[in-house]
Amino acid sequence: MKHGDIKQFIERTIKKAGDAALELYGEVGVKYTKANAADVVTEADLRSEKIILDAIKREFPHHGIISEESGEDNAGAESLWIIDPLDGTRNFATKTPFWGVMMALVEKGETRYGAMYIPAWKDYLFAEKDKGVYRNGERTYCSDARDLSKSFGYFDVSSRQLKVDILSRFTKILIMPLLFRKLFLFAQFNYL
Repeated sequence: MKHGDIKQFIERTIKKAGDAALELYGEVGVKYTKANAADVVTEADLRSEKIILDAIKREFPHHGIISEESGEDNAGAESLWIIDPLDGTRNFATKTPFWGVMMALVEKGETRYGAMYIPAWKDYLFAEKDKGVYRNGERTYCSDARDLSKSFGYFDVSSRQLKVDILSRFTKILIMPLLFRKLFLFAQFNYL
């Protein structure tokens, strides 16, 4: 498959999966838990994953897949898809719009393409190695700001990470003159 075809395949597939998940936005629909009660898999995770897996297996039957929900399939293949069918499940379930669908294609051990789709905002980001990053079809660039006081940052704390360790790192950043925002920050650290 040519570059343009792969690019179109990724965009078409990730948007279809994200829009299918969006239909369930705000519905918890927990199917099962993983490591702990905060690490859940929802109907939307599974619906999004099925769309992506079916598309890859149909178009690229010899490619390998590593997916957050279903694990590995032919992970030793030269071409390997890495999938997170719904990154930010907790945010998704609570109608906080910081969630999306992610997929990447690794060829011979090198990441060639990566994409993220944020359905709640219809925001699509696509990157190709050595070609840059595009947001909704327009080239985008990292800020060249060198002064942290003129910067903006965002971070989130996974339920799998030690909150004390994260808080310690965050405190070091806050000492700098940096504007930092986080929705529901106090609620996230409430259980330290």
